Amino acid sequence: VVCNEEVKFEMLIKKMKELEFDFVATGHYAKIKKINEEFYLTEAKDKKKTQEYFLARLSKDKLKYIKFPLGNLTKEEVRKIAKNAGFNIEKKESQEVCFLKETQSPSDFILKFVSNDNLKKCTVCDIYGNEIKTLDKPFFCYTIGQRKGIGIGGGKPFYVYKILPKEKKILIAEENKIYSNKCEIEKLNLYKKFKKNIFMAKVKIRYLHKKADAKIFLNGDIAEIEFKQKQFAITPGQLAVIYDIRGKTVLGSGFIKN
Repeated sequence: VVCNEEVKFEMLIKKMKELEFDFVATGHYAKIKKINEEFYLTEAKDKKKTQEYFLARLSKDKLKYIKFPLGNLTKEEVRKIAKNAGFNIEKKESQEVCFLKETQSPSDFILKFVSNDNLKKCTVCDIYGNEIKTLDKPFFCYTIGQRKGIGIGGGKPFYVYKILPKEKKILIAEENKIYSNKCEIEKLNLYKKFKKNIFMAKVKIRYLHKKADAKIFLNGDIAEIEFKQKQFAITPGQLAVIYDIRGKTVLGSGFIKN
């Protein structure tokens, strides 16, 4: 998400202008449409591959320079075109972060740069802070809503409820505690000039999350999101993308604060 915003498209558009070209084109599955002189991101034709969530941090002044040729094609249609053109289409599709090795996880990559042994472990506590056990992995190997890998067996299942990086602790709770109907997002990137500060929309709180109905309350560079139904594992640091009420057009995005 941040790479697209601050590195990839920033450099592409800079080079485009240096070379006096009009547009840049990438192979992302997304579309850009113009409504009342404003540019918006929208879903691609291929709903299984659509990537507008990852692109929602692009500023609206950049959208006018970008073309997504694959936006009106499905993955299978693209593969067929490539095969007919003589390209090898049997190569395994990459799903991971570009700088990671094939079997490497993001936490594995971070651990390469951690020299302090104290950071290589974390403590599991209940929601009141009572210590339960010590894990042989650091806090950044876990995420809110995670169930597997926390080493608590028997009885009701427990999930990661909260992460306390400074204390190197993860708090766990039963499933009902992991649901919430509100969150606050910051560092807003809005494509639309809203006449009202309160409006209905659909919101995605992670890439594979199903868009959920919500009421949005704008307040400067911050917005409060109130979901119609409680959502599982709303995670600080994740990107929340706001769509129109039909769930097709991106209206803006922000990082979950709490």
